[in-house]
Amino acid sequence: MATSATDLLNTDYKLKIDYLTAHLGRMWTRFNFFLVISATLFGYSLGKDNSLYLGLLVLFGLLLSLLWYHFAATDNYLVSAYRSQVALVFAMLEKSRTAAFAQDGLLVPDCYSHVGSIGRDGYNARTGRVEPIARNFWQRRSETVSATELGVVFACLFALLWLARGALWLQQLFQTGA
Repeated sequence: MATSATDLLNTDYKLKIDYLTAHLGRMWTRFNFFLVISATLFGYSLGKDNSLYLGLLVLFGLLLSLLWYHFAATDNYLVSAYRSQVALVFAMLEKSRTAAFAQDGLLVPDCYSHVGSIGRDGYNARTGRVEPIARNFWQRRSETVSATELGVVFACLFALLWLARGALWLQQLFQTGA
């Protein structure tokens, strides 16, 4: 029996969502790993007993930040790529989705979108209407930095911290040597 294009696209859509979900899980595991190691190493570098090894700690911390940046930037790129692939398959399924909804006497809601799509409107179950999603202190969506970009931001912040720590160490080294 032949498989329809809609069946293939539905299977592909599910596979792409699974891959995106798994990638996000791996991404946050890496984020947590780098954050814990970087914060611990930086905290350790502040101890007075570590002055003999401070240069190595700064160098290692800076290298770790650069490695973190590389992984975070790659992860962020891949999330964007996977989301666009999911959006493509969702768009390709539009005709069959609309037909299936119409067959059951339903309209496709305006806010109906693919997994990973972040729209401004959503279905409000209390009112039964599509409405703007409320933004308040407890619900925020930054227009400038997304959650997937936090790894890049934190990696850069730690690189700056390590550069500042290295500059202070060099200043202390020259002052005590003079």
